[in-house]
Amino acid sequence: DRERLLDMEQHLRPVRVATMLVIAGSLLATAAFLSTAIFISALVGVVVALGLFRLADAHAARTERPEYVMFAAWTGAELVIAACIVLDGGPNSQAVAWLAIPVVTLASRFSTRGVILGVAIAFLLLVGVTFGVDPGAVLDDPPLFTAPLVVILTVAILSLALMHSDVHHRGAAVIDPLTGMLNRKALATRVEELAQQSRVSGQPIGLIMGDIDHFKGVNDSHGHASGDAV
Repeated sequence: DRERLLDMEQHLRPVRVATMLVIAGSLLATAAFLSTAIFISALVGVVVALGLFRLADAHAARTERPEYVMFAAWTGAELVIAACIVLDGGPNSQAVAWLAIPVVTLASRFSTRGVILGVAIAFLLLVGVTFGVDPGAVLDDPPLFTAPLVVILTVAILSLALMHSDVHHRGAAVIDPLTGMLNRKALATRVEELAQQSRVSGQPIGLIMGDIDHFKGVNDSHGHASGDAV
């Protein structure tokens, strides 16, 4: 999970910048319809969110728990969006559904437990920016709450399915299905990693190989299913 997170961060970095540019572009395009306070706070929010992830990227590679660092940055981005929604009128803000944007990236980086925690945070923030700001408006018009909630939940469910598929295919690409051990391609990469660790630590590496004499005879006499079991 940790290696998948670090690998996905490399792919998400330019996409994250592009996403923020899209948000900033939409703000600029609709600047004439926004108050000065909302416009400035939203642009500041974009810059702050980018800064949080930049700090997280700088520290993630140097810590034993990069997932905690990245999740903190993710939570910070959600808080920034929630603050902008509150300034824009709470449940009446057209940006309420933006709480679902960070949810898209949860499954690509975190385990199922991380996705559940992230969705719970997004849900609590949604409750805060709607019922917490203007409960009367939500009670008069429930879709102000239910519509963005549906977006958050469906995005999480769909991205979780994609994550499980990604993990399955990544595992199939490096794990031998019969023995559960690394296949030849993955083992070559792992050997190089171990060699580098050995040079740094000064510790030796041992390699144990096992072989079964006349194994072909097992398959020929008892069938390949028995050979697989052996």
